[in-house]
Amino acid sequence: MPGQQLTQPNLPPNPSHIPDSISPQVVQLEYTKFLNRDDLTSIRSFRRAADYIAAGPGHGAPGVLACLWLEDSLSTFWPKYSRNYEGLFNLITTFSIPGGFPSHINAQTPGAIHEVGELGYALSVAFGAAMDNPDLIYIDPVETGAVLPILHINGFKVSERTTYGAMDDRELVSFFIGYGYQPRMVKDMENIDHDLAALLSWAISKIHKIQHAALLNLKPEAARVYLPPDANCALSTVAHCIGVNNYVNLIIGSKQPMLVWLSCEETDKHCIAGASVRKFASVDDNINSNVILVGKGVEVTFEVIAAMSLLCKHCLNLHIRAVNVIDLIVLNHKWAHPHALDDEQFNMLFTEDRPIHFNYHGYPIELQGLLFGHPGLMERVTIAGYKGEGMTTSPFDMMLCNNTSRFDFAIAAICGGSRVNPKVAVNAHIEISALRHEAKKVQDYIYKHGEDPEGTYTIILLKHILCYEGLFSISLGVWLLSF
Repeated sequence: MPGQQLTQPNLPPNPSHIPDSISPQVVQLEYTKFLNRDDLTSIRSFRRAADYIAAGPGHGAPGVLACLWLEDSLSTFWPKYSRNYEGLFNLITTFSIPGGFPSHINAQTPGAIHEVGELGYALSVAFGAAMDNPDLIYIDPVETGAVLPILHINGFKVSERTTYGAMDDRELVSFFIGYGYQPRMVKDMENIDHDLAALLSWAISKIHKIQHAALLNLKPEAARVYLPPDANCALSTVAHCIGVNNYVNLIIGSKQPMLVWLSCEETDKHCIAGASVRKFASVDDNINSNVILVGKGVEVTFEVIAAMSLLCKHCLNLHIRAVNVIDLIVLNHKWAHPHALDDEQFNMLFTEDRPIHFNYHGYPIELQGLLFGHPGLMERVTIAGYKGEGMTTSPFDMMLCNNTSRFDFAIAAICGGSRVNPKVAVNAHIEISALRHEAKKVQDYIYKHGEDPEGTYTIILLKHILCYEGLFSISLGVWLLSF
């Protein structure tokens, strides 16, 4: 705490992120020295150093927040973080808890354009920002281009030594030269300010010479975007991408252990098709579906299937077709990309007239761009995706904050089904109210206990449900899926 006198080092029991927090402070403070130079007028319109530094990894956020507190930027938006003892106390005590500042930089951080996270995340945003305005210089920890990388090498990570930390200076220099970089080292801690300032000046003069170099400009056909929903699909996708040439492949997965929804044979068929019906999670054999539920991505697909489990209890009259899309481009127009479905194939998968609700790993507007122009589609489509909501909280609360949870999806299914099935419409208000109440109880539990309720990631799927006037029987048993 501020002002606390330590009689001995107060070290945490687990590995610390202190080095990751100190480095951004040093870089940020050094770089602000260049703001008044005439040759950097292109970035002088930015008011704060955080406006043009893409910092990583995410657990170095205290370093960025500390600089914002020191320059009194935080108090402009939150008086409780003013530059005094009380403000510093509030910043420390509300850091990385539900409702406080998150452990990563987020949209509420003054000047932030990215939450950072891992090094690769910051890299992609830095490149995107630099290409969007080639006159800007963005500092990023890993690689280069129109991006100036500053790599802080830790000797150890959580359970072992780091790869770079195990290399000597000669190996490191050879390694990065092999990547096409011009590496320079800052090792003298006594003179780090002088050395870092000198190297920043040298690097800026170099980067000005390449800022307007030609950028990669390939046709859309060269791009591939994959969102494998489970472990088998991820392996199949990686194997495919390794075996092809002359394509830019983007694979979006998960940093958590993934379930296996499909057998190896089913996985191959699904990956080749790019999208298919999830028969084990659908109702009424997909013949007379009232609504189509679509998942794209690991976590959101899990929520789609969890929503099916909820609907088995709350809305037995609703006939649902569950679809998973692994190849995002299949949703585009056939004339725009060879992977895209033609209108006939699209209607076979998503029907010609039923409501469709998408649960998407990314921003909803991305899907809107792909789907726009399909005949008669947009008036029956709703899309849930990342809205920039949520901070440091539990995984399921992030779903609730962005309306991509199983409760939101089940509600969307009932709303869509009510338009075509009168039996669903009769009790829709009651069931939707019950689902919203259940979602609120779960969120209250998370804020009280700081974690998701036990059993959140356990799903009971009732397969092949046969409805008889409100009663149902189960054939082929119960699927219990958990991790």
